[in-house]
Amino acid sequence: MATNKKTSLLIDNILPDFVLEDGPKYAAFIKAYYKFLEQDGKYTERSKNLSEYADVDTTLTSFLTHFEKELSNYLPTTTSINKAFLLKNVKDIYQRKGSEESYKILFRLLFNDEVVFDYPGERILRVSDGRWEQRQTIKISPPFTGNPSALYGTINGLTSGAKARVLNSVETRELGAQIFELSLNNIEGVFQDGELIEGEVSGIKGKITSLTGGIREVTILSGQGGAGHRAGDKVRFIADLGSGANGTVLTTTSESVDFGIVFGGNGYTTNATVTVSGGTGSGASFRVTEISNSQTITVFDDIISDLATANLNVGATFNTYNVATISANLAAANIGSTIVSALGTSGFEVGTISAITIDSRGTGYTALPTATVTQNSNPDIASQEVIAGDGTIYGKNARISVQRYPGAIGTVRVDSAGADYYRLNNVTVQNITRETFDELGQPDPDSNPTDDATGRPSITAISNETGRYTDTKGFISWDNKIQDNYFYQEFSYVVQSKQQLDDYKQTVLNSIHPAGTKLFGEVEITSNVDGVITAETFKIDVLITEQEKIIPAGITVVGSIADSLDIPTVLSFSSNRRFNEQRIDMISIDLISQHTTTVPKTINQLLVSNNIPTGFVGTSGSQTEGYPYITVT
Repeated sequence: MATNKKTSLLIDNILPDFVLEDGPKYAAFIKAYYKFLEQDGKYTERSKNLSEYADVDTTLTSFLTHFEKELSNYLPTTTSINKAFLLKNVKDIYQRKGSEESYKILFRLLFNDEVVFDYPGERILRVSDGRWEQRQTIKISPPFTGNPSALYGTINGLTSGAKARVLNSVETRELGAQIFELSLNNIEGVFQDGELIEGEVSGIKGKITSLTGGIREVTILSGQGGAGHRAGDKVRFIADLGSGANGTVLTTTSESVDFGIVFGGNGYTTNATVTVSGGTGSGASFRVTEISNSQTITVFDDIISDLATANLNVGATFNTYNVATISANLAAANIGSTIVSALGTSGFEVGTISAITIDSRGTGYTALPTATVTQNSNPDIASQEVIAGDGTIYGKNARISVQRYPGAIGTVRVDSAGADYYRLNNVTVQNITRETFDELGQPDPDSNPTDDATGRPSITAISNETGRYTDTKGFISWDNKIQDNYFYQEFSYVVQSKQQLDDYKQTVLNSIHPAGTKLFGEVEITSNVDGVITAETFKIDVLITEQEKIIPAGITVVGSIADSLDIPTVLSFSSNRRFNEQRIDMISIDLISQHTTTVPKTINQLLVSNNIPTGFVGTSGSQTEGYPYITVT
């Protein structure tokens, strides 16, 4: 390496004048000596250029081997990349050692090749390893500060301190009122109904409230807790608007009554009048449904008191003196008629009360009522005062017991909120646990041993969307593998490159391979199939590896081949697409006998999964909407 810092040029200036004058040959010798030392490889040249030799950009080629021993002894001795350039950039590899970036830099430097990584450990089957995502939705109502449609980023609950990220804000109407529905994820804490929320960046505010929605809680109305329920029973909430809500009975009280037959009496029909009176509650009722020990008794149609002002000897004008509606039999009677023959009579089948049906057990009965049954209409038996054998009167001698009936709902918990309930509509609380069913398997309310309760709902403006798995991890019989502690393990990785593993394995192991991991290599074999048809060239590039097939970015899989075939440009990838498969399934596509090639089956699957109308369906010899014939092999 030449140098401009030459001592030989200074000899004439540094030697004394008498030496130059008396000994010119000596001066020439000195100058020649220094010129000799200044030649490439000699002492002076080396000492003058030490800083250049220490710089990889300016050092001698023969010195590069020393740099390699010091900086990159693991790199191959033969490479297409300039060694000086390689040594200058080796620092980037060291700084990123063990990362994907270090591999990418190394392969670019050594082979001018791009690599792709795969981690078999990501496809190991694990129990309950599925990634579950469940978003939350909240509704906010006026008054607003700002425009809620512009809400984005993080929102904060000003009372609860909860935080979440807003995915979108949708304006809607509920019974004419303006509502904004926010879809959230990354939720921290628990938002509360009725609290104000505020956008962390925008400052937009709104109140979490809604006219309609799921039920948050139900308050049982006073005296309307129903009957026959038990703590732990499951209930459903029914209303004119809304559906799907259900819950659990937490506590019960004894505010209802039950009725029983002590003595069925005499002279009754199923039309008997039932009276429940007294007590502190309301709503209890029952009816007579069965009669036994039937007998026929005679009942007078006319009452003698109705003729109190009529003269006995009135002859044909008798009818004009009566003060009430009388029977035809009595209207025809005269002074010569007997009383028995004059008064009209009817026969009725009556009997003993053998069964009653409770229509309602009432509510609020802290003090018990009394119950009576009187046969005073249709027909009126009681007023005939027919004496029974025990001295009581027919039609008013039945005795009904009244006792407490437990199970009025005190408090209830909402388990499932349902949807679309209106906050101003009360809900009917219906027992599911003790529900009975008819012969067709349908709920039979007539035989349900419980009475429905009534409650006032509190509507929540907060609801959880249907959750979903974001991947297939943990799915049995899916695309995951059983761990084998060799390839399918947590610490293996695969480098996918156009290079053979033997070409780079030792280099990688000596330089950037992380300790404790296992390296595998896969070769990408590019197969270009060209076929010329009438309109243009049909070309498909397919990369096939041992474990999977990769469709590279920038490749248009199916192009506009010919107008006559009516095949549009259907897909161009913006990123590499990978399909993990152990075997290569192929589809043979015959383009109307003009061109034949083979492409991976996964191409067709990918098109279909992206809702692209490929027309690749059917079997060999069939054709769909002008698309190519296909054969699955």
